[in-house]
Amino acid sequence: GTLWTWGLNGSGQLGFNDTVNRSSPVLLGTSFKQLYASLDTSYAIDNYTNLWAWGNNSYGQLGFGTATSREAISTAGVYGKTWKSVYANEHISGAIDTSNKGFTWGNTKGVGAQAFDPAFDGASSLIYGSYVTLPTPLPWGTWTKLALGGNDTEQTGLSAGLHTDT
Repeated sequence: GTLWTWGLNGSGQLGFNDTVNRSSPVLLGTSFKQLYASLDTSYAIDNYTNLWAWGNNSYGQLGFGTATSREAISTAGVYGKTWKSVYANEHISGAIDTSNKGFTWGNTKGVGAQAFDPAFDGASSLIYGSYVTLPTPLPWGTWTKLALGGNDTEQTGLSAGLHTDT
């Protein structure tokens, strides 16, 4: 279907490469099948299973491997992957690829994601419960849904997922 956005745009979350608020719907793109908006970020999956993300990226929640925000709609994440669903909650994001593997990224404090992420701080290190700037695989096989909890106060965040038992 066609992708339309409107509303507040202080972080570029409408995708038009600016921060101008829009009071009525404006066409952003065509050939999309899923949209997910969260606070000041937006995500979409197109008909070709590419993941797109734009807006605030202060915690790496767009999945580009950096913490640089994007005001224009841009393809995100692990190149070569094909995606079937995307989920977000404020500063954490997740997606399920077409082989039903789950991924998370962004502010993963307290939600149990692990990542080898040299892009964020310039050093090679294993990060547990921190900021992860690239889609990082969840363990335990295949997934059908993700629900991602917020965790800005660094207490244990609540996340859940429907796992396909095999």
